[in-house]
Amino acid sequence: MASTGSAASMQGALIIIGTPVVQNDTLYMTVKNIGTADAKMVSCNLNSTLSSSFTPSIIRAGESVSLQVKFSQPFSPGQTVRGTISTDQGTLQFSALSQ
Repeated sequence: MASTGSAASMQGALIIIGTPVVQNDTLYMTVKNIGTADAKMVSCNLNSTLSSSFTPSIIRAGESVSLQVKFSQPFSPGQTVRGTISTDQGTLQFSALSQ
């Protein structure tokens, strides 16, 4: 049986590995769960545009996933786009370079 303290410390914690990149209408990035519990990614936004092709997925504790997320519009090369990934553990903010 888990005590209250150990149950409270079980949580997912996502970090971005490397630099996220956008090419045309697709975001490429790697996300790792450095926490002690699974984390469910729910949605992804770039410059306030929600990806309609993002499939919710779970990242197990200690694992990494490479994402390719499509958007309905291309992003102009040379700009920095701001993004978020919403999860059941909170929101992960990031910047990506559009190539």
